[in-house]
Amino acid sequence: MHDFNGAFLNKIPFFKKIGLREVAGAGFLIAKERNLRYAELFTGVERVFKYPFNLLGKFKVGFYVVGSVANQFRNPVQFKFGITAWDRKRGRWF
Repeated sequence: MHDFNGAFLNKIPFFKKIGLREVAGAGFLIAKERNLRYAELFTGVERVFKYPFNLLGKFKVGFYVVGSVANQFRNPVQFKFGITAWDRKRGRWF
């Protein structure tokens, strides 16, 4: 997963104000015992929100378009969303 931190969307004035960030990534899974091979590519946008009464707490909400290929099922394009919390102790996203 790669976070571009607004490198493309910050060039557009409206998107810079609302704080959208673009992300892209890939993943794969090989499970020999089930004869499964699965791969996916995704891209999307995320927005970081801060908790109103907890200054150190924050979370991000993302919307993604996912393309996948597999040898056992067919679902080439999907739309997904995710919610991720910030880990204050480790200084990274869960």
